[in-house]
Amino acid sequence: MDVRVAAGLAVFVKLRKSLELELPFERKPMRRILIHLGLIALLAAGATSCDRAARSSGGRAAIKDNLQVGIPPGPIGGDDDVGRRAPMFKAGHWTPILVTIEGKDDLENAELVVKTVDSDDVFNTNAVSLGTVKFTAEAPSFTTVVYARPGKTDSTISVTLRSKGQDVGQPMEKSLYALESNFFLYVTLGARLPGIRLPGLDDKQFRLSEIAAFDRATELPAKWYGYDTVDLAILTTGNDEFTSGWLNDSNGARREALLEWLRRGGQLVLCVGKNETLLKNRPDLAEFLPVEFEGTATPEKVQVPWGTVVSEPLSDPQNKTALTIAKMKPKAGRGVRTLVTAKDGNVSYPFVVQSSYGLGRLTILATDPELPPFNRWKSQGVFWERLLRESGPSYVELKAANQGTIAGITDSTNDDSARQLQRHVLENFDGVPVISFGWVALFIFVYILIVGPLDYLFLKKVVKRLELTWVTFPLVVLTVSAAAYFTASELKGRVQKINKVDLIDFDLRTKTVQGTTWFSIFSPRVQNYTVSLEPAEGWGMTREQISPPLVTWLGRADAKRQSLFRRSYEYDPNGGLRRVPIQVWSTKGFQGSWYHPMDAAKPPIVADLQSAGGDITGSIVSNLPVTLESVELFYKGNVYNLDKLLPGAANKKQVTATNKTSFTDRLGPLYVGPAASLPPAMPFGRGSTYDPKSPPVLAPARKTIESILFHEAIERKGPTRTTRNAMLREFDQSWRVAEESSGEDAILYGVLPTQKTEAEIAANSPATATRLWVGALPSDKGASRPALSGSMRQDTFVRVFIPVKIK
Repeated sequence: MDVRVAAGLAVFVKLRKSLELELPFERKPMRRILIHLGLIALLAAGATSCDRAARSSGGRAAIKDNLQVGIPPGPIGGDDDVGRRAPMFKAGHWTPILVTIEGKDDLENAELVVKTVDSDDVFNTNAVSLGTVKFTAEAPSFTTVVYARPGKTDSTISVTLRSKGQDVGQPMEKSLYALESNFFLYVTLGARLPGIRLPGLDDKQFRLSEIAAFDRATELPAKWYGYDTVDLAILTTGNDEFTSGWLNDSNGARREALLEWLRRGGQLVLCVGKNETLLKNRPDLAEFLPVEFEGTATPEKVQVPWGTVVSEPLSDPQNKTALTIAKMKPKAGRGVRTLVTAKDGNVSYPFVVQSSYGLGRLTILATDPELPPFNRWKSQGVFWERLLRESGPSYVELKAANQGTIAGITDSTNDDSARQLQRHVLENFDGVPVISFGWVALFIFVYILIVGPLDYLFLKKVVKRLELTWVTFPLVVLTVSAAAYFTASELKGRVQKINKVDLIDFDLRTKTVQGTTWFSIFSPRVQNYTVSLEPAEGWGMTREQISPPLVTWLGRADAKRQSLFRRSYEYDPNGGLRRVPIQVWSTKGFQGSWYHPMDAAKPPIVADLQSAGGDITGSIVSNLPVTLESVELFYKGNVYNLDKLLPGAANKKQVTATNKTSFTDRLGPLYVGPAASLPPAMPFGRGSTYDPKSPPVLAPARKTIESILFHEAIERKGPTRTTRNAMLREFDQSWRVAEESSGEDAILYGVLPTQKTEAEIAANSPATATRLWVGALPSDKGASRPALSGSMRQDTFVRVFIPVKIK
């Protein structure tokens, strides 16, 4: 007999004696009933506990209670290290979870189920298959990394172990407080760097920078979105074990996850010193590295001037260790920007260089900062702060300001670009009016007036029978409820509506295509939606995918109260969401992406661009199935207006210096002023400069997307402040097109006309690059894409990253 059942029966017998209750066969029926109910409850509880115990011991395995959600904190200077013990992650971003399972018997068809809530406080579960997990006396535990995307700063995350569809052991739950999404999270991979100095470190009250650390290669994410919470990663290679573990893991998943994150817009500082031989002559890193390593140099002392920031020579104050510098040479055809040159007398070494990789930014430091003499260098703190500012997202200084703002960041999360996109574009449905709170308050007041004073006065003064309120009150409630329903139905409509925005990124250097989609569904009824997406044919990519599509929720991540009724939906392991609940006349926002190789047989864009003296010339041919409109080419502080780009070699576009304008002037109208209104946009395809007295009026989607794509440049130009871009920093390419950039790539940017039509017509249009699935998933066996009902508004934006030959 289960211990808890025996204990429960003992307590019951003792309770019966103390209360002197009669036995069930005695004549008082009420006591007999109560006793029987108590016995039934105890036996049910015992049976449940026995069932749980049986399931828990079925595989004799359990999740250890040291569940690590997020990334452990790294060392930080000063007294701020006190209390920084919890792992770090940002709300609204994917975060890795390190899970350790202990057991004795093998687990077949094992999986880990991660559960958390999204920004609407709706539960979601993400099941990760582990296959068969084997335990031995030599290896009694198994460690893996899973992922979750919590939608609140005070989210609770639980992980459940299952085998053959049955729970094994008890769920492990963690309640943690996440960093707000507008924080800048720097992460070291490999060695911890105690001498690092973060931007804003001295601002004790408003600092938004934090640092975390992965110490072991086995802890690194094996999925690219495991780095989603990271703004800048710092990869050190001085430790042989860590470097070999990252480079040579069994299936290359950890290495490829980091590189894919970088290609998709991540930002990485790679530190290479004594172990430069581990990275050279590797085919899997040939495309990744913009330089060739040619051995090392060991000067006793070098000068590393970086403006007025660094003045102390880099050497060992104890005169014990010589500096190791990896000698670097830019590869042929690569545009590499040298940020810092180390000088040893008349000998110079590139010390910090910067280049691009896909949509991401790669900065290489040619020494090992975790080793002496660098880690004893007096100027390492100011050097690191400058390096982090030049290599990662532009850090916003926080100081108290007027009108509820904090130097470039407002105190309202409504001012984030993602929120602007959701609120002003995706949730703005044609023909669906938004009822203001004033009208709602007025209707509530009228309703209270009718069911209260008016009903009382009518029954007392006219009918003179107050007892009839039992009839009039339900009649009034039913009448008002029916009137509200039919009025809302008339105003909101009975048709499903979809607003969708696509951003298609072609990278001609890595030969990859990435599609990003933001969409919102307006539901005319209470319904559960299964959603996913896939690329359309004819847009220059192969059907094979580099990684599965990823679809998730879209919303504002902050602290909220719990919902009274908690619903739930599931992530599909092959991409997509199943059974997402949407209430009647409500909307739900989503975001998703796909990533495919480019079709080498028919590339979407063929370009031959050269640069001499900062000007760019050459030709561009489009093989896309549509005509790009309002086309511009961004390069080193200039904008070349190309008007329309029609498909076909006969419509080749020539790029000349005669059609260029200033990038700074181009960004002026995109500035968002103190009112946080949506910005006007620069006229496209024109040679004229922007006239602030008569700004053009463009669609909100176009304004918002452009303010996301060039956010940092706008922020530098704006005299007061801009909106935040915390949730979408990876899409900002301001660093690449600035005048001081390396000039390695140019960005071709164009738009397609907005489609407003029936949803199925828009979905099948050649101008739609991403096909939306609603009602089934592409991975379902034998599934074909269900026809979309209702209407759709489709906006499409295209970027092409084009290598430039520098003469």
